[in-house]
Amino acid sequence: MFTSKYLSLGYISIIAIILGLVINTTFVNTAQAADDRKIELKIKGMGCEMCAHAIDKVISSCVGVKGCDVSYKDGKATVEIEVKANIEEIKKAVGDAGFFLDEWSIEELQ
Repeated sequence: MFTSKYLSLGYISIIAIILGLVINTTFVNTAQAADDRKIELKIKGMGCEMCAHAIDKVISSCVGVKGCDVSYKDGKATVEIEVKANIEEIKKAVGDAGFFLDEWSIEELQ
């Protein structure tokens, strides 16, 4: 009887710890998501799906990039980035892949 009382308190403590971790993680993820933003890059030189795939791969490999959607038909990439993302690094990666991204082709999306 004495043991089962403390065992049930142990289970309650474990559940409280797990719930606390879930709650803390939720607050951290919400705070990080508020700092994310989307940019649109107008890219010249894409002619097919393989071009779009190559650009998606190089942009996605850049630090701070959370997601990327590239359309060769529209000649653009919509990129979801974190605050720590370096847009100059993204531009360089696109140029190194053989595509053209000029200075005025970056638009901030809401």
